[in-house]
Amino acid sequence: MGDHMLKAMSIADRVVSLAEDSLSGLDRVIGAWPAEFRAIVWDAVADIATRRAAAARDRS
Repeated sequence: MGDHMLKAMSIADRVVSLAEDSLSGLDRVIGAWPAEFRAIVWDAVADIATRRAAAARDRS
């Protein structure tokens, strides 16, 4: 595997780790909630993340 590919994989791993770490507090807060409410929260998080990604793309 080339150096560029290894570097890209390393960055991707760090991004995933950052996201997982950032969401872990929310996951603990809602962990005992009924599944349908947890799903609502995660759908809201996904919608917010999608809007922020679109805004970031628009600024570049």
